[in-house]
Amino acid sequence: MFKYFLIFISFSIFSPTILAEQQFVCRTKQFIVIIDYLPSRDLLRYRSWNKPKRIQTRPSLELYGNPVNTSYSEGTGVCRYTTWNFTKRNFRYVVEEESPCGETPPKITGTLSVYENGNLILTQSCVK
Repeated sequence: MFKYFLIFISFSIFSPTILAEQQFVCRTKQFIVIIDYLPSRDLLRYRSWNKPKRIQTRPSLELYGNPVNTSYSEGTGVCRYTTWNFTKRNFRYVVEEESPCGETPPKITGTLSVYENGNLILTQSCVK
C-alpha cells in the first residue's frame, strides 16, 4: 500500500499540469480558458471549461500547439501583448491579450474568438 502511495506522490509531483507555466487566463460569460506552457513537452496548452464547470474538473476542450507556431507577440516594451492560436479540425481558437497601452475598459483583459472554416462564429471579452 505504501508503495502505491509513493508512486502516486511521485506522479503528482512530476505531472505536466503541476509543472505548467501559466501564460494567460480568460474568463468570459460562457467560458474559462487557461493557456499554459508545458516545458517538459515544449508545448502550449489551451484548456477551456464551459461555465458553470469549475477548473478542478476535466476541461471541456484541451488542445496543444508548438510555441513557435501557436503564439506571437506584438508591440514593444510595456505595450507588448500576445495572441495564441490553436486549431482542431475546421475550428480555430484565438485568445488575444489586450494591449496594456490600448484604450480598453480596465476590466477587459483580452478577447476569445472562435472561427469555423475561417468564419468568425463567436467572440467574447475576457474579464477580470
